Amino acid sequence: MPEHRETWQKRDGSANWKISTLPPVFQNESQREAWEKAGSIGAESVVSQDSSGPTSGQTATEPPTTKAGMRNWLANGRDVITPGLLYEVVPERFQDHVFSPAQRAAVLRVLAETEGVRYEGTVQDRAGRIGQAFSVTDASGGLPTKRVLIFDPQTGELLADEEQILGDTGKLQVAPNSVIGYVTFLTSERQP
Repeated sequence: MPEHRETWQKRDGSANWKISTLPPVFQNESQREAWEKAGSIGAESVVSQDSSGPTSGQTATEPPTTKAGMRNWLANGRDVITPGLLYEVVPERFQDHVFSPAQRAAVLRVLAETEGVRYEGTVQDRAGRIGQAFSVTDASGGLPTKRVLIFDPQTGELLADEEQILGDTGKLQVAPNSVIGYVTFLTSERQP
């Protein structure tokens, strides 16, 4: 289900967020008909919002600016962070942090030295922006997937994250190579 997500986080780690569902997007009329037959779930927008108090420990601190420090921060206490897990964690951190240029550079250095990361070239994201795409293929979630992160070549901002299922799709009843999830990052800014 498409959604619009807004997150505000203060320096102490406290946060507010608001999530609004958006109308479903269909690839063809038969998908729309199947959705309508199933009860048109998601036809009405649902808005949820909540907040959390200050946090302690690592999440309340600014992310580091060194490659080693950033890798440890992204690992969040794990001894090892696999390429698949890294591609899960990086978009999550971009959802709840506004990275400085030095921090974004550290994230990119971590990705650059990660085994299995492949440069996919220049691409256009779903918002029409041009970026540099880097992918990793992984099956840690049970099924083989390809995860693509698209970065702004000038600023290092994460523009988008897409996940595509490969080969055997199990019981998902989707065609191989279907995009099964994506996030487009439109705005990220620090407030006083």
